[in-house]
Amino acid sequence: MKIISENLLFIDQVLIILKQLIFYINLHDELSDSTITLVNTMFCFLRNMLNEPDIADRVNQSEMVSTFNLIASSNNESLKLNVCNLIAYTAHANDIKEMANLSELLDTVFQSLKTLMNQKSDKTTEIEQLLDTLQGFTQHDQVKSEILKQNAIPLLADCTTQLEGKALVLAYDVIWKLSFNEEIRDILNSYPNLVDRIRKIAHDDKNEPLKRVASGIFWKLEKGRLALYLI
Repeated sequence: MKIISENLLFIDQVLIILKQLIFYINLHDELSDSTITLVNTMFCFLRNMLNEPDIADRVNQSEMVSTFNLIASSNNESLKLNVCNLIAYTAHANDIKEMANLSELLDTVFQSLKTLMNQKSDKTTEIEQLLDTLQGFTQHDQVKSEILKQNAIPLLADCTTQLEGKALVLAYDVIWKLSFNEEIRDILNSYPNLVDRIRKIAHDDKNEPLKRVASGIFWKLEKGRLALYLI
């Protein structure tokens, strides 16, 4: 389609600007507010455009993860979180393995999520973005291991009691991806109230997206308990 090909050219220009930004960052200790606003807009734009397969392929083929990582070193939290969100959906397995700052990026996401949850914030969009970032990251085994180290399971369990709507579905989807890790599965099984909520949603809930992901978690947890019984 013509509109897609035109968008690909625009995507190329955005990526070129982001590459040049590294040179700018090296020359300045701090980014101006206007620069941060512009860069945040570009990252949000790229993340939204990843829903189009041809554009997602273009971004993935550009091998920009290392550049994104350098930009993530910014002290500006909003910029760092937007970069994390894009990295979560463009990084390949090898990128994750070579990512020296993976622990720092995940900690930034979890600390922001914890702050919003403790404040019982109504910033639903921000919470959804953080969970969307985790949804992308948790497809990688190394991320699952890092989440274990950061003891983030209790926070995710709390999310299932405080959130609703799209944010709740995202929280359960993150837990479902994590449940493929045996050690995390055992930890999840140690939360009887969480398991009971998952069971009820899997069998009774009328929200199909939520019911589908809860069913996936419940199946994994049941499989884990059966394995322990057979040992």
